[in-house]
Amino acid sequence: MGIEERKLLLIQRCMNIHDESELRVVEETLRNLELDLRAQLSEDDIRSGNVEDYHRFSDDIKLWLQEKRRSA
Repeated sequence: MGIEERKLLLIQRCMNIHDESELRVVEETLRNLELDLRAQLSEDDIRSGNVEDYHRFSDDIKLWLQEKRRSA
């Protein structure tokens, strides 16, 4: 079974949930999986040296905000 079929089956299973508390558990589980994945990707980036200097990042954000204010 391919990944797309598995996704559709998961959607079907979610559609069969009729209890609000059960749906909250599914949502919380998905949220935790997403956070764990993002944390793992960040750790992998740190290990491989794929990081940005804080000062450069801060300068980039300031420029982005200035451009956003001008275009608003």
